[in-house]
Order: sequence, then C-alpha cells, then structure tokens
Amino acid sequence: MKKVLTIVAAAFVVMAFTLKDNDYKNPNLPVDERVRLLLKQMTLEEKIAQFYTPSAEMELGDGKSFTVGWA
Repeated sequence: MKKVLTIVAAAFVVMAFTLKDNDYKNPNLPVDERVRLLLKQMTLEEKIAQFYTPSAEMELGDGKSFTVGWA
C-alpha cells in the first residue's frame, strides 16, 4: 500500500509541473500573465526569432483586421 501511495504522489507531482508549463494557454488567466508565462518558457533564440518573423494580417470576426509582426 505504501508503494502505491508513493507512486500516486509522484504522479501528482509530475502532473503539477506539466500543467504549469501550459498555463500560458489558459484563457481564464489575464493576458499579461499569459504573456509573462510564455516568455519565461521561451529560449533566447526563440525570442530573437520573433523579431525576424514576417507580418501576417489577421481577420477579426467583426470585419476588422490588424497586422502582426513587421508593419
């Protein structure tokens, strides 16, 4: 029984760390918190690569659009 409880406890610890890595996808968190969590996970190379990503125009549901990236 003790061995089973140890395995279950270890599984919960692993799950807790795994869920933390994807918190930036949680729509219930404020945007600034989600951005902070995502930037915390990104490597320096990934952050630098964002500067070289070409722009893309995104359509919004109300017929408006906005440009992301190089403008």
